[in-house]
Amino acid sequence: MSTLVCYLFPGAMVALEEKLKQNVLKNITIVSNTLALLLYKPTKVIKLKEFYQTPIYVYHWQPK
Repeated sequence: MSTLVCYLFPGAMVALEEKLKQNVLKNITIVSNTLALLLYKPTKVIKLKEFYQTPIYVYHWQPK
């Protein structure tokens, strides 16, 4: 299983959703700082214990 870490890059999140829709990625954990995938529900959301309570979104992707 692979892990992909995303940090504050909206364009990459759009491209990532396209790859997920096309089933290009297989068995991957996606960890995203601040930005969520619009079309997919995260497995877990972690709120950092800091002033902004920055969300960290975790997705465990396995194509159907």
